[in-house]
Amino acid sequence: MDKALKDHIDQFIEDLVNQKDVKQYLDLKTAIDNSEEIMELKNQVIKAKKALALSFGTNDYDNRKKEFENIKYQYDNHPLIVNFNVAKGEIEYLLETIKKYFLPTME
Repeated sequence: MDKALKDHIDQFIEDLVNQKDVKQYLDLKTAIDNSEEIMELKNQVIKAKKALALSFGTNDYDNRKKEFENIKYQYDNHPLIVNFNVAKGEIEYLLETIKKYFLPTME
C-alpha cells in the first residue's frame, strides 16, 4: 500500500475514533461490559427466556411470559442500555453516511 494512502487512512481512523459520538459509544460499551448489574440482568433475561420456552403449552406459560417481559423491560430501560442504543444509532448513521460518500468512489 502506498505510504501516503496508508497515512491518510490512519488519520481518517484516528479522526473517526476521536469523534464525540464514537467516544461516547465506546465509553458506554466499556461501561456495559464492566457492569455487574447489566451482566446480572442479561443472565436473568436468558434464564427467563429459557423458562418461557420450556413452559410453552403449559398452564405456567402466561406467568413465565410476564416474568420474561418484566425482566426484559428492566434490561431494555436501564440507563446504560438506553444511552448505548441511542449512541449506536448515531454511529450506524455516521457509518452509513461515510459509506454513501466514500465507498462509491472506491468501486
